[in-house]
Amino acid sequence: MEGKIGLFPPYLNAGSRGAAVRFLQVILLAFGSAVPGLLADGDYTNAPDGKTVLSVKRLQRQLGLRGKDVDGNLGPKTRRFCKEKRFFDFDVVPLQAADKLNGTEWCGPDHEGFLLWPHGPEPVL
Repeated sequence: MEGKIGLFPPYLNAGSRGAAVRFLQVILLAFGSAVPGLLADGDYTNAPDGKTVLSVKRLQRQLGLRGKDVDGNLGPKTRRFCKEKRFFDFDVVPLQAADKLNGTEWCGPDHEGFLLWPHGPEPVL
């Protein structure tokens, strides 16, 4: 459909790369869920002990997930808990906004440049 904005991918895990992973890493840093040394580099890594995997596991525990649900993957259950517990909805993040992340300029004081929640003006992409 012409003009439709592609949204954030529904699932990210070890091996994922790119703008959506970089955006996830920024969110992990902002939530205080990042393990020491996590960089917003867009690489989820293939290692089960990679910093993004460990940071997502930390977020999952912070959200109240337990057992097999603490798997280091950003899937439907983790996304739902983020929405319910942290009021952050990955389903409204335009992928083009995630793609605009660039070094330390990912977020200004007013979060201008991309839409994080379904309110306010549409982002200028």
